[in-house]
Amino acid sequence: MSQKNVEMEEKRKTTELKELVNQDKLQNVNNKNKIEIDIPIFDNKNSDETRLSRPKRCWLFVIFVLLNLIINMDNGTVPALIDEIVIELEVSKDIVGLFGSLQYGGNLLGIYLV
Repeated sequence: MSQKNVEMEEKRKTTELKELVNQDKLQNVNNKNKIEIDIPIFDNKNSDETRLSRPKRCWLFVIFVLLNLIINMDNGTVPALIDEIVIELEVSKDIVGLFGSLQYGGNLLGIYLV
């Protein structure tokens, strides 16, 4: 192709892309013909109505922190008390290890149930 044909082809492509941008289907076009598509995920028109107030966000944060602490305490209780559990229940450490691994089996089953 001659240089003139190449320039005409580039102008045609640029014109087509500009038309698409003007139709609000595409947002940004650069010189290398890379196209970014604008897909609205959130509707910003009602952002004041859907946004939580600051006190509610603070309470949610506190609740999630407390839940995380409870979960971590639950995961650490059995390993910390293995010796006491063996003495109190008079079972072997193998059984206590199986008892300690039950929570992970529950997590594994919960993945498929949810």
